[in-house]
Amino acid sequence: SGTGLSTGPEFASGIVGVPADPAAMTSEPLVITSDSLLAAEAARLAAASGVTVEECTDAVGALRRWQRPPLILVGADLLAEVASLRPPRRDGVYVVGWGSTGEPLLRAALEVGAETLLELPSAETVVAGLLADVSDGEGGDGMVVGVLAGSGGAGATTYAAALASLGADRGSTLLIDADRLGPGAGRVLGLDEIPGVTWGDLGQTAGRLGARALREAVPPVGSLGLLGWPGGDVVPP
Repeated sequence: SGTGLSTGPEFASGIVGVPADPAAMTSEPLVITSDSLLAAEAARLAAASGVTVEECTDAVGALRRWQRPPLILVGADLLAEVASLRPPRRDGVYVVGWGSTGEPLLRAALEVGAETLLELPSAETVVAGLLADVSDGEGGDGMVVGVLAGSGGAGATTYAAALASLGADRGSTLLIDADRLGPGAGRVLGLDEIPGVTWGDLGQTAGRLGARALREAVPPVGSLGLLGWPGGDVVPP
């Protein structure tokens, strides 16, 4: 959940000397803080999400790097200094800090164009999710098709399996079987004996699973993957 920190062109600044060349972009998130505990916590969450972060302990140094990283986490301890430099507007900026936030912090967050304020340790899952999104990389164009039968036995599972197989001939495709009482798309596709993550595994775990990690973990056949149901009793997510 956010705090309504929407931004607009009226906040744009005229700072010069900040690289905007896409070729200068980096793949590592930037953590701006002089708080060693906050930096260590960000590094821990990043490691759990499969990414490494670049740390910066001063506002001026952060401004020089401002346009390059895909994600910026601004520590509450340096937020006022960063805001005073009026960095240019960009997406993917979040403020992180310990405990509750007050009005001065909200005002400074607006000035740097932050999308929301994240209070640790309660927001650990949110921060880890943002970092995991970076590890997934930028997504490409895709299509989502839902198949819903009007009644049992209408052939929705067979049709969905056929549609997924056709899609796999054109590119990476994931078939998600959301009907735990149905015949099972795994049987239709012959994937029920191939090892991989199922709804049964996801129902017994907590936390966030990145898109790439999920796609690589489900049972595959060629470019087609399936998230389906195992045999026996299953606790759904």
